[in-house]
Amino acid sequence: MNIRTKIIQKLVHINEGIFFYPKLRRFYIKNLQKGNVNILDVGANKGQSIDFFRKIYPNASIDSFEPNKKLFAFLLNKYKTNSEQIRIFNLGVSNTIDELVFMRIF
Repeated sequence: MNIRTKIIQKLVHINEGIFFYPKLRRFYIKNLQKGNVNILDVGANKGQSIDFFRKIYPNASIDSFEPNKKLFAFLLNKYKTNSEQIRIFNLGVSNTIDELVFMRIF
């Protein structure tokens, strides 16, 4: 990954932290009921959405899907102490039953 890509990624991360996530947090707090919250996370990546929702709803039940085997292993390790609340599946979500090969392009 070159320096230009790293700078762009950092700027996007800063932008999300300042503008996007605070608005999203307010929306979910206002619109989701308290109590038994079940969250479906499709494309977990490194667990950003899991972390986001755990801050708002610490007792939420989260089913998370990540087809990338390396990211899946990372997530299993990251959330191993929360395995009853956070279930991670090494699957992609689609409208067809098939197997795809993921390739890293960059």
